[in-house]
Amino acid sequence: MPFHYSPKVSIIIPCYNVEKYLKRCLLSIVKQTLKEIEIILVDDGSTDNTSMLCDEWAKKDSRIKVIHKQNEGLGYARNSGLNLAQGEYIAFVDSDDYVDINMYEQLYNSSERGKYDAIFCGLRQEIAPQSYIQVRDFDNITIFKEEQMSRLALSFLHKTELTPYSRLFMSVWHGIYKRELIETLHLRFYSEREILSEDLPFQITFFKNSRNILFIPNCLYTYCLNTSSLSHDIKLSKFDTAKNLRHLLYTLIPDDDEDNYLIDIEYYGRIRGLLTLLISSNKFKWKEKYEFIKKLCKDDVWKELKIKNAYKVYSWKYMRQYELLKENKPFNLILFTIFDKYINKKQIKELLNHLYN
Repeated sequence: MPFHYSPKVSIIIPCYNVEKYLKRCLLSIVKQTLKEIEIILVDDGSTDNTSMLCDEWAKKDSRIKVIHKQNEGLGYARNSGLNLAQGEYIAFVDSDDYVDINMYEQLYNSSERGKYDAIFCGLRQEIAPQSYIQVRDFDNITIFKEEQMSRLALSFLHKTELTPYSRLFMSVWHGIYKRELIETLHLRFYSEREILSEDLPFQITFFKNSRNILFIPNCLYTYCLNTSSLSHDIKLSKFDTAKNLRHLLYTLIPDDDEDNYLIDIEYYGRIRGLLTLLISSNKFKWKEKYEFIKKLCKDDVWKELKIKNAYKVYSWKYMRQYELLKENKPFNLILFTIFDKYINKKQIKELLNHLYN
C-alpha cells in the first residue's frame, strides 16, 4: 500500500539472527487493523538470512523501512529506529515475539486523540512451548495522573500501593509512547552490554516526566520463549552491568526520596537470579564458579545496601543469600543456592501435589 500519510504509530523491531521467527512476527504487524503505521526493521549486523529477509519484506510493504547497521545490541538498535521514526506514538516489538492484529488499533484508540502520554496492555507469556499465562498490571482500565507519576515510576522496582499484584512489568514492548515526549526528553536506551536491563531506565525516566498514563487489561502482546535470547544467556559480565544499573538508578531517583532503598532491593533480586543461573549453568567449571563467587562476596556493595526493609516483605529463605554474601561465605552461598533451586522447590512441589491430589 502507498505510504502517503503521517503514521499514527511507528513500530520499531530490532532484528538479530531471527530468520526462524521473523515471518511470524511481521505477519502479525503488517496485518494490523490500524493501517496508518510505519514499521522500522533494524538489522543489527545479523549473520544469518535476517538481513535479506528484512529487505524482501520492505519490497512487499511500503510502510516498512529497513536499517542495516553493525552489531551493537538491542538498546542501540532501538535508538537507530527512534532516530528515523515519524509516528505520533512509538512502539517496540521483539522480533521473536508477535502481537494481536488489533493491538495497535486498541492502544491508539485508547489514547483519545493523543490525550495520554503512554498506553499499556496486558500480555501472554510463554512459559513452555505452546503453554502461556496471561500477565496484567491491572485487571481494569486504570488511569494515573501527573501527581502520581513519580510514585508509579518506583513501581517498576517493587510493588507499591499503586500496583495490586507485583511491580509493573518493565518491558517496553507492551505499550505505545508519545514520540513528542521522548524527543523532548532526548530519551534513548542504554546498551544492555553496559547496563543490565535497558528497559528499566527508559521506563522510569519516561514515567517521571509524564502527565498521564493509561493501562488497559487486554492481553495483546505474546512474549515467546526463546532459550537463545539475551535474557536466557548467563555471562559473568552481567554481575557488573547489574551494579552499573544500580548506580544509574540512583542518578534517576533523588537522594531525598525516602523509598529509593527499593533500588537496592531490586539490585539484590537481580543478583539472586544471576547466582541461580550461574550455579546451574554448564558453561563454567565448578572451580570457576567458586572463584567468581568468592570474589563477589568480597565486594563492599553488600555492606552498602539499604535492604533492611526487605525483611518486612520477603521470607528468610529469600534473604538468606544476601546474608551469606555480606558474611563472605561463598561455599555456603553455593550450597544454599543449590538447595533453593533443586531441593527445596522440589519438596514444596511434592508437598502441594500430596495435599491437592
